[in-house]
Amino acid sequence: MFPHTGPGCADALLDLGAITGDAPASFLSSDISAASEPQRIACRLDRWLIERLVGTKPVWESEQISVAHNVLRSGGSVERAAAAGEMNRRQLHRLFHRHLGIGPKQLANLERLHSSLRGVQTGYGDPLAGFSDQAHQIRSWRRRLGVTPGTYAGEVRTPMATYFSSDSNQDGPSFYL
Repeated sequence: MFPHTGPGCADALLDLGAITGDAPASFLSSDISAASEPQRIACRLDRWLIERLVGTKPVWESEQISVAHNVLRSGGSVERAAAAGEMNRRQLHRLFHRHLGIGPKQLANLERLHSSLRGVQTGYGDPLAGFSDQAHQIRSWRRRLGVTPGTYAGEVRTPMATYFSSDSNQDGPSFYL
């Protein structure tokens, strides 16, 4: 679902039926098949994901994950995030992989990219914040998003990107837009 998420993404395809059960996966498949336009497909997929999210029970480690994530989001190191979550780096790494599917360093890189994208979308903040220089920013954009910041700034926005960029205080999954 998310383009340019790394070199190993082609081999990381998921069997939705194995994760959610055959009935919910079958419902999603038939519901999406009935939608003919990309916007309708996206709306139905969003609705299905939100319904699944509402029915999901929080994990008992969610407070530790949240505390560590906040440290990483603010530019803190993995070591500081682990200390804030009252664990060591190895425990944090296992916790993130078990519940998020990626390690803390990868999440920190996504947060930095997200901040850069929000800066380009809204014009607020420094799109280079967190990157050592512009070359690192451009490489990160190409690797994850498949475009450079300059190319992205000149493109027409998707409806979701427009929605999230209209309010600079609103957070959203903009690093996938």
